[in-house]
Amino acid sequence: MSTSVKISREYKEKLDRLQARLYLTTGKKLSQQEVLEILVSIGSDREELLVEMTQGKKPSIKPDDIEAILNTPVDWGQETGEETIDKVLYRE
Repeated sequence: MSTSVKISREYKEKLDRLQARLYLTTGKKLSQQEVLEILVSIGSDREELLVEMTQGKKPSIKPDDIEAILNTPVDWGQETGEETIDKVLYRE
Protein backbone atom coordinates (compact mmCIF):
# COMPACT_ATOMS: atom_id res chain seq x y z
CA MET A 1 0.00 0.00 0.00
CA SER A 2 1.37 3.41 -0.85
CA THR A 3 0.31 6.85 0.27
CA SER A 4 1.10 10.26 -1.19
CA VAL A 5 3.06 12.71 0.93
CA LYS A 6 3.20 16.39 0.02
CA ILE A 7 6.50 18.18 0.53
CA SER A 8 7.68 21.64 -0.45
CA ARG A 9 9.62 22.18 -3.65
CA GLU A 10 12.75 22.89 -1.56
CA TYR A 11 12.59 19.50 0.15
CA LYS A 12 11.68 17.72 -3.08
CA GLU A 13 14.90 19.10 -4.58
CA LYS A 14 16.84 17.98 -1.50
CA LEU A 15 15.32 14.51 -1.83
CA ASP A 16 16.30 14.41 -5.51
CA ARG A 17 19.90 15.40 -4.67
CA LEU A 18 20.07 12.88 -1.83
CA GLN A 19 18.77 10.14 -4.12
CA ALA A 20 21.41 11.06 -6.73
CA ARG A 21 24.25 11.13 -4.18
CA LEU A 22 23.23 7.75 -2.85
CA TYR A 23 23.35 6.39 -6.39
CA LEU A 24 26.80 7.88 -6.99
CA THR A 25 28.09 6.57 -3.67
CA THR A 26 26.59 3.09 -3.70
CA GLY A 27 25.94 2.43 -7.37
CA LYS A 28 22.47 1.27 -6.35
CA LYS A 29 19.47 3.10 -7.75
CA LEU A 30 16.94 3.66 -4.98
CA SER A 31 13.44 4.99 -5.51
CA GLN A 32 12.37 8.05 -3.59
CA GLN A 33 10.05 5.81 -1.61
CA GLU A 34 13.03 3.65 -0.57
CA VAL A 35 15.05 6.74 0.41
CA LEU A 36 12.15 8.06 2.49
CA GLU A 37 11.68 4.68 4.17
CA ILE A 38 15.37 4.64 5.12
CA LEU A 39 15.10 8.18 6.49
CA VAL A 40 12.03 7.27 8.56
CA SER A 41 13.89 4.24 9.90
CA ILE A 42 16.85 6.43 10.89
CA GLY A 43 14.44 8.90 12.52
CA SER A 44 12.86 6.08 14.50
CA ASP A 45 16.25 4.89 15.68
CA ARG A 46 17.43 8.41 16.56
CA GLU A 47 14.25 9.76 18.09
CA GLU A 48 16.11 12.10 20.47
CA LEU A 49 17.74 13.84 17.49
CA LEU A 50 14.37 14.11 15.78
CA VAL A 51 12.84 15.70 18.89
CA GLU A 52 15.72 18.21 19.10
CA MET A 53 15.23 19.21 15.49
CA THR A 54 11.46 19.66 15.86
CA GLN A 55 12.15 21.98 18.81
CA GLY A 56 14.37 24.13 16.60
CA LYS A 57 17.55 22.98 18.27
CA LYS A 58 20.62 22.22 16.25
CA PRO A 59 21.69 18.63 16.71
CA SER A 60 24.57 18.36 19.12
CA ILE A 61 27.60 16.40 18.04
CA LYS A 62 30.13 15.28 20.58
CA PRO A 63 33.72 16.48 19.97
CA ASP A 64 34.89 12.85 19.78
CA ASP A 65 32.33 12.16 17.05
CA ILE A 66 33.47 15.21 15.08
CA GLU A 67 37.09 14.10 15.32
CA ALA A 68 36.18 10.56 14.23
CA ILE A 69 34.33 11.89 11.18
CA LEU A 70 37.17 14.20 10.19
CA ASN A 71 39.71 11.40 10.61
CA THR A 72 37.77 8.99 8.42
CA PRO A 73 38.05 10.26 4.85
CA VAL A 74 36.29 8.23 2.20
CA ASP A 75 37.70 7.72 -1.27
CA TRP A 76 34.74 7.91 -3.65
CA GLY A 77 36.92 6.99 -6.60
CA GLN A 78 36.38 10.37 -8.25
CA GLU A 79 39.13 12.75 -9.29
CA THR A 80 38.23 16.26 -8.15
CA GLY A 81 39.81 19.63 -8.44
CA GLU A 82 39.06 23.11 -7.19
CA GLU A 83 36.91 23.91 -10.23
CA THR A 84 34.72 20.84 -9.73
CA ILE A 85 34.28 21.52 -6.03
CA ASP A 86 33.37 25.18 -6.72
CA LYS A 87 30.80 24.11 -9.31
CA VAL A 88 29.15 21.71 -6.87
CA LEU A 89 29.24 24.05 -3.87
CA TYR A 90 28.46 27.32 -5.56
CA ARG A 91 26.54 26.07 -8.63
CA GLU A 92 28.80 28.06 -10.92
